[in-house]
Amino acid sequence: MIHVTLIHRSALCRAAIVQLLQARGDFLVEERESLAEAEAADDDRPGRHPEPGDRQKTDILLVEALLPGVRELTAGADPLSGEPPIVLIGDAETVPLPLLMSGAAGFIPGDLPPHTLAHALYAVADGAAVLPRTSLRDLLLRAPVAARRPDPDAPDSALSRLSSREHQVLALLGGGLSNSQIARRLALRPGTVKAYISSIYAKCDIASRVEAALVAHGLPAPHSESVGP
Repeated sequence: MIHVTLIHRSALCRAAIVQLLQARGDFLVEERESLAEAEAADDDRPGRHPEPGDRQKTDILLVEALLPGVRELTAGADPLSGEPPIVLIGDAETVPLPLLMSGAAGFIPGDLPPHTLAHALYAVADGAAVLPRTSLRDLLLRAPVAARRPDPDAPDSALSRLSSREHQVLALLGGGLSNSQIARRLALRPGTVKAYISSIYAKCDIASRVEAALVAHGLPAPHSESVGP
């Protein structure tokens, strides 16, 4: 059972997502209207929580991308700490580029077919990043021209500091593979893959699998850009 905490301001969107996921039988969805409500330990209103016997640690946070406070939430996320991954959902055209490249584990555009939401969350639960190809293309097009396709052999390039094995791992991250899939593809132990990913994050100054995927496709982390309100 995958425990999803859904945080969205729209009651209609929450109801639709809850119905969609729980109909599959392997999702337990806890809905919230705001980050403050999600953090409130004494929030016990009827109908807002799973049954007491079913309560468990959140596996995935599914959050409205433009929700107030989401910038701070993703900026403080540590994908390697064991905290639940954050998946953003919304309109790719209105979401600031740096927000999509922060600590989120994925982004799901609101215009994707409904059945793809469950498949995306299955992938995140397995440790993969989720960024549809259409969203990746849009992000690359929205990036400053001068920032695209950095020379990996340039002396000051973060990619130039990666080992050949780290380049292989980064490429597979760019393909959306989970740690276990990368381990099988490269005949490595999962713990070894995790160590390589930690090293890649440190050398490339990135903080999430989505950011790693974008870097793998030639888009550097826009740390100097403002996320905005």
